[in-house]
Amino acid sequence: LSLLFAFICMQLTGIPANLLSLGALDFGIIVDGTLVMVEHIVHLLVERRRAGHLGGRDGVIATVRDAALEMERPIFFSLLIIISAYIPLFTLERVERRLFTPMAYTICYALFGSMLIALTLIPVFATYLFRNGAKDWENPVLHWLGERYRRALAITLARPRLTVMVSLAVVLVAFGFALTLGSEFLPQLDEGVIWVRATLAPGVSIEKSAQVATGLRRILGEFPEVRLASSQSGRNDSGTDPYGANRNEVFVALKPYDSWTTGRNKATLIEAMSKRLHNEMPGAAFSFTQPIIDNVTESVTGSAADLAVIFTGSDLPQLRSLARQTLALIRDVPGAADSAIEQEDDQPQLRILVDRQAVARYGINVRDVQDMIEMAIGGRAVSTVFEGERVFDVTVRYIPEARKDAHVIGDILVATREGGRVPLS
Repeated sequence: LSLLFAFICMQLTGIPANLLSLGALDFGIIVDGTLVMVEHIVHLLVERRRAGHLGGRDGVIATVRDAALEMERPIFFSLLIIISAYIPLFTLERVERRLFTPMAYTICYALFGSMLIALTLIPVFATYLFRNGAKDWENPVLHWLGERYRRALAITLARPRLTVMVSLAVVLVAFGFALTLGSEFLPQLDEGVIWVRATLAPGVSIEKSAQVATGLRRILGEFPEVRLASSQSGRNDSGTDPYGANRNEVFVALKPYDSWTTGRNKATLIEAMSKRLHNEMPGAAFSFTQPIIDNVTESVTGSAADLAVIFTGSDLPQLRSLARQTLALIRDVPGAADSAIEQEDDQPQLRILVDRQAVARYGINVRDVQDMIEMAIGGRAVSTVFEGERVFDVTVRYIPEARKDAHVIGDILVATREGGRVPLS
């Protein structure tokens, strides 16, 4: 019933039932309130039966009611304390929030449902289950533990100052150890692979980007710890990554760590890769991460970086100026590595303005000029090829040498109505 209450609350708040939300659900905590309530009801029924005050059916109902009223405050505040222990998880942000808050919500929903059931439904069930009274049974293990606990309690109560001093010493020692553990809440998980991002100069051609990708695979594959390296240039096939041709991503699969013979670990291997890539490919920006955490951080924050400074606004030159100033400050911070501006820089463009008066003197339509530019530079479908159920367009375009720069494009000839040809320039 507590889980049913939790599922209803999850449905209302839009939390899906998956490993993140249900993986850490502890059934022992959920049934604690019910166990305490039932145990006290049984204990009070046995006491009044021995004293001869239980009576009949009305006496059982009165005893259950008295037991429930006695335990309502302890059960309420004990479960409230457990729920409050999960409050810090609701203050998390970024990746940690996505990972831990679904579990915190689910447990709090289940605990709240358990508290409602323990205080309302369980006493009603007890009036039917124990309508003829209850019998107690003393667990010998718990009796043995209770005797030891009473002895330890007598010793500590006889020496209150020493007990408090020892407790404070343990807390201080634990606090000292905690300072040496670091302050990162979510530890870095080793996925056994490396994900390399290479950002080239904006406006680089697809052919040049593919050549750089080949060089990346060759350099990374020469490390003896690498099993294979595969790359992708630009955006993916689904178009979910809005990257240009200047972005290359390389998946580097590593051999088992116990088979490495160079004496390096993963951190030193990444450092060696970074130095060699920067030496052999100057001008490119490289970053090293892992595939899973890369996708998670990018979906949560919009950036694949561990720490990102995000500027928003409509003035792109001003935003880029602020980004450069911030980058200079971040690079001076100790521990900062692979820092770069992720936003795409200005893309070079060629604008062709049609002089309508000059076009009219030659008897050429503006549409004819636009069609020629489209076909020569971008390509244009002129026919269709059928291969079974598949259909392909036949596209024509000028060779790269005839459209490589503005001067060559200006020499493109446009046909006139009289059969002559006029340069585009």
